[in-house]
Amino acid sequence: MLCILLICFLIHAVPLITSAEEITPLDEIEHFFITVDVQEDATLLMNYHIDWKVLADEKDGPLSWVHIGLPNYNHSDITAKGNSIAKIKDTRESLYIYLDREYYAGEVVSIDFSFVQDQMYLIDRDVKGETVYVYTPAWFNEMEVKDLTIRWNADKVSAWDPDCRQEGGYHLKWWL
Repeated sequence: MLCILLICFLIHAVPLITSAEEITPLDEIEHFFITVDVQEDATLLMNYHIDWKVLADEKDGPLSWVHIGLPNYNHSDITAKGNSIAKIKDTRESLYIYLDREYYAGEVVSIDFSFVQDQMYLIDRDVKGETVYVYTPAWFNEMEVKDLTIRWNADKVSAWDPDCRQEGGYHLKWWL
């Protein structure tokens, strides 16, 4: 078993609107909640919960699918949870999640799924003998992520970065 000594979170959630001339975003992520459990083989069991709000549906119509990038190609066991997902298509780079129905402006759809992620660790990156996990949960370049929370199981962790609090056996970090 690899000894996990440090967790690094890299977050890239940039709102689309940077000037008055740009187009208003069609959607926003109200809440992005991720729970990560390191398994005995050093893979990560990842549970995603996303509250996706439709802001406008005039241009492209109602929301019937979403596109979500995954950390890398080395994932498996993708499982839909809840009733909002009709089908998941895995392109190896990302997931296309087809929803149970069309969602219109003002509606929020909660999207829940899990997967096993491999090849997230770097051995001897900073210090010989240490294993580091570097993680970018997803990216939404064309919309705002209002609230991101990552819960990382603390049972195999001896150090972490950035600073976070512990709650219920997990390191908890959030960005608003």
